[in-house]
Amino acid sequence: MDVSVAICTWNRADLLDQTLDGLTRMGVPEGVSWELLVVNNNCTDHTDVVIARYRDRLPLRPIHEPKQGLSNARNAAVAAAQGEYILWTDDDVLVDPQWMVAYRDAFRRWPEAQVFGGKVLPWFEAPPPDWLERHLDRLGRYFALRDFGDDEFIIPSGQNPYGANVAFRAEVLRQYRFNPALGRKGNLLVSGEDAEVIGKIRAAGGTVAWIPSSKVRHFLPQSRMTLTYLRQLHYSNGYYEVGPVKSPKLRLGGYPPLLALKWIKSEIGFRWGRLTKPRSYSWLESMIKASSLAGRLAATRASTR
Repeated sequence: MDVSVAICTWNRADLLDQTLDGLTRMGVPEGVSWELLVVNNNCTDHTDVVIARYRDRLPLRPIHEPKQGLSNARNAAVAAAQGEYILWTDDDVLVDPQWMVAYRDAFRRWPEAQVFGGKVLPWFEAPPPDWLERHLDRLGRYFALRDFGDDEFIIPSGQNPYGANVAFRAEVLRQYRFNPALGRKGNLLVSGEDAEVIGKIRAAGGTVAWIPSSKVRHFLPQSRMTLTYLRQLHYSNGYYEVGPVKSPKLRLGGYPPLLALKWIKSEIGFRWGRLTKPRSYSWLESMIKASSLAGRLAATRASTR
């Protein structure tokens, strides 16, 4: 087996339907054998019905992972994969018709690379709000969009491809496990499981190649194109990035005072900036910082009760 394409899904049957339909139109390089692994991560909707509809149209191997969490689903896919390469995409993505061709060619051009990543472009459900459209180049990463340009290169440390469009040499990926403490669990907005694995591969001397000809479009529902979503995302990231906390001696209302003051400053900066400079990115930056600090404050308080 040459290629395993892996998709992990949780309760997004209708979006998965569109993703699988897109894969039926994907070009497969001549002579390449492949399989499609769809991991049902304890879905309660009609995901299995959708998967069953594509059994005769795609080389499908359904997998059921009852333990909730994206990392658990990813680990199940890696354990089942038979391909020499594992290509990851998501259940809310439309792959470019030349997606697999682009990666096959890249594997030959970059024999020294262990990881390969491509473009993740937006697929808007509705026209985006003004603040998002104006600052998409800066905010795109928060919506799992990625575009490093049109030239191939080795991606430096500190920058990573995203899980919606990334490929690994299977023999390398099998040396690592995705961390169950990271990655989304149901509606919990936590990420970083793929970045951690890529970091370990880099630490062992591996390289990551940028392949711009490999493209997917990532669905952005109207419900996510809101400030509320951005705040929840960064609150969750702040909460789960805290780690073990040493309780400070001085506390105000149960919170570390310095951290609380930073949050107040950022929150004021967000609200004032939005009123006075609505076209500027600065108020969005303050909002993101305030949301992350709020999560850290909540985690700090919870860990010292």
